[in-house]
Amino acid sequence: MDENGIFSAAYPIELLSHKPFRPDHRTLKEAFGRRLGRVDVPDDAGPGKPFLFFLRDYPIELEDATVPAQLALFNTDKPVDPARYEKPLQQSWDIDEPAALLGQCRHSLALANMMSSSLPQEVRRRIVAGALLALVEALEVALVYWTPTEQLVDPEKLAARLGEPDQIENPVYGFVNVRFYNLEGTDGDRVMDTLGLGALGLTDLQMHYRELAPGDVAAELYNVAVYLLENGDVIEDGHTVQGFTPEDRWRCRHEMSLLPPRRPVLDINPGQPFAAGDRE
Repeated sequence: MDENGIFSAAYPIELLSHKPFRPDHRTLKEAFGRRLGRVDVPDDAGPGKPFLFFLRDYPIELEDATVPAQLALFNTDKPVDPARYEKPLQQSWDIDEPAALLGQCRHSLALANMMSSSLPQEVRRRIVAGALLALVEALEVALVYWTPTEQLVDPEKLAARLGEPDQIENPVYGFVNVRFYNLEGTDGDRVMDTLGLGALGLTDLQMHYRELAPGDVAAELYNVAVYLLENGDVIEDGHTVQGFTPEDRWRCRHEMSLLPPRRPVLDINPGQPFAAGDRE
């Protein structure tokens, strides 16, 4: 993450397993190549060397040179500590019994997308999605910890979802997590937000509300998030988004988030009697 804990230049993701990972350059180069086109490895690649892969079909224009986007893998010797994932366990919605799966994991492998922060976010998403599909096909992965969205993901479900035709060109699954919190000491106030848009250089969403069904609010936030991924930060202060019905027009404004990490968010006001907090 950058110094504000928002934009993620390397977009790290962890692969977790109950067995030690035994990656090799040749297998991974072929796996990445099937998903991401032409792939090179360093001339001195081999046992004991860092796992680095150059994506020739994703050039990066620097001031005085052109370099390929890169994927890096880091095998850690530290055992997996379940306590590290206590918060993500509470906000991982699309996986069955994540705590039980996590309890079986002892080993981790970190993926990073290097030299790619200047690429459009839609291109970065295609790189990350292709890399993850390749890795879950080539390695025994029990869980994926999607670090920028702080959620645990089932690798089989990830492969199925990101492998869908519409997701190949515009991958969304995993890149947005809709979180839910009850606010203690209030009369039923709730906050739901997205995590993941800020890591890509966009603006996350937030709704501070009461009485509405959380599932409906989650669907609303997710749909608006998909719209931003496809169109960029085009919603300005005072603009409205459609609510649950065509007649619902919910006004938006930028403000600082109520939930950590502290960051600018686009707050969606569902109007009275559902809006909570101070409203103009």
